[in-house]
This record gives sequence, C-alpha cells and structure tokens, in this order.
Amino acid sequence: MGECQHVDAYARRLEEQLKAGEIEKWEPGRDYPLDINGIYIGTYHPHFEVHYFDGRLDFVEIVCLANFTEHLPRTIFDALYGRMPGTRLLIIRP
Repeated sequence: MGECQHVDAYARRLEEQLKAGEIEKWEPGRDYPLDINGIYIGTYHPHFEVHYFDGRLDFVEIVCLANFTEHLPRTIFDALYGRMPGTRLLIIRP
C-alpha cells in the first residue's frame, strides 16, 4: 500500500482480524465510477473493503492528510451506497 504508514498498519490489523476469524475477507479497495445524472464525475477508491460473515461490508478510508475533509467522501458514499443495508463508510483518522 505505502500511501502512509497508517494504511500499512491498518492492513496488518485486518490480516490479524482475518486470522482470528473476525472477518470473512478483506481486500484493497477498487475503483467505483461516480456518475451523477449520466455525467461522469470521477472515481472513488477506498483504501479497503472489509467483508463480514453476516453480509455487512465496510468501505475504509484512511485519512493521512491533516487538512483532509471527510465531507466529499461521505457525500459521495451516501449518494451511492447509503441505502444499502449493512454497508458503512469508515473514515480513520490516525
């Protein structure tokens, strides 16, 4: 990963949770195209996707910049996935 030390540390934490049987699987986030009313806005790429045995799914965003605002990812996530039961956006501020 390497984007910041906190991303690598969180990946290690997820691997520990996987080995302990706390999560079904985790994977690096993938690209999600952002289209609003047929207009391509850009791509959202969370750091991680965490899958649980009960079907829940977490999108994990690690905040490495002091001046990062979570408003845009939160707004985008809510617009795209906010109505999907059991789906959350986690914004981690180390």
